[in-house]
Amino acid sequence: MIGIGITEFLLIPCNVIIHNVIGTELVNAVVLILLALIGVFIPAKKAAKKDLATALEAA
Repeated sequence: MIGIGITEFLLIPCNVIIHNVIGTELVNAVVLILLALIGVFIPAKKAAKKDLATALEAA
């Protein structure tokens, strides 16, 4: 959840910067999708390393 929250928080300023620098909507969308994927994969990678029983007990 933290990764998703950080990504959502960073999307707004990144969107403005990228749009002003590049100016095209297609490249803007691709970059934002990549940022969202990074924000999802980092916590997923950490979760995959944990033991399932331990992770479920913590939740």
